[in-house]
Amino acid sequence: MRKAIDFIVPRLDVERRPEREPLSKLWQEFLGDAGLQLEASTLRNYRRTRELMCGPGKLSDYPSPREVAAWLSRMRASGMKPGTVRLHRDNAHHLYRYSNATGAAVGNPVARCPWRS
Repeated sequence: MRKAIDFIVPRLDVERRPEREPLSKLWQEFLGDAGLQLEASTLRNYRRTRELMCGPGKLSDYPSPREVAAWLSRMRASGMKPGTVRLHRDNAHHLYRYSNATGAAVGNPVARCPWRS
């Protein structure tokens, strides 16, 4: 039986490329980088995204694009407005771009996730 997510994300056998650090560690390094000089409101938004992504029942340590799409769908189904979901998607995307630049991660499952709010 196919689930709703199967219609959002095409069935692609995405190669799982091992990231160097688990998701929670990537967030720790990203939020701890004093060189980023984030505004207080931006930092709050990033911390909220981390809360939504990490922990039991959330994304795995090395999420696939399918998992990211399911995470975004769950947020939308829970009543979050499309703009809020897009904000958290963008924050997660920035996390992986930063982590790739510093060598802490390989690949960006958010960038490979087809999503329209």
